[in-house]
Amino acid sequence: MLDGLALAQRGVSANLCALTFDDGPGQTTEALLNILRDKGIRATFFVVGSRVHLYPETLKRLVAEGNEVGNHTFSHISLRQRAPVEQLSEIARTNEELARLGIVPRYLRPPYGRYDNATIDAAAALSMTIALWSVDSRDWRKHDLSAVLPRKSYGVRGVRGVFLFHDNHRETVEALPNLIDRLTEAGCTFVTMSEYVETSGPLCLH
Repeated sequence: MLDGLALAQRGVSANLCALTFDDGPGQTTEALLNILRDKGIRATFFVVGSRVHLYPETLKRLVAEGNEVGNHTFSHISLRQRAPVEQLSEIARTNEELARLGIVPRYLRPPYGRYDNATIDAAAALSMTIALWSVDSRDWRKHDLSAVLPRKSYGVRGVRGVFLFHDNHRETVEALPNLIDRLTEAGCTFVTMSEYVETSGPLCLH
């Protein structure tokens, strides 16, 4: 279980920054992949299972270019207080859709960050780790994404963390090139979720 606190305590020495995108794949994902490719950055995409069959080529490209895929449930429901069998089905069905493309996700991100003990048990049963975020861009509010940059860390201690975005928001995609440039200037070393976790020491188990 990697919650916001556990993630915020990682990546200190190397200023690791993991860009993560929820809710896709969608119509703007290809444009987002173009930006990441041009910037030489790899990211992690937590995908909704019911959308996987709609964008198989996008997902194949995503993986081919070194990006990582995570599980964001099949129908994007809040898992908290749902029946354990329903939670397991939501996660397993997404894994099955991804398996048809040869993709095996390591991480589960529950929609809205909502989970309970049954979610933890379901993830463990499928050999997965729940991974949330430490920096929320709140891009669904369609505000200035520069707000995700810590003001006092600029040029001092650097920026780090697991950043939450959504690849189905056109405003996010349009703002991303400038945001990546500013994060780079602030000292970010961009990594995938797996790289962030593996480079940052042992897991914080709850």
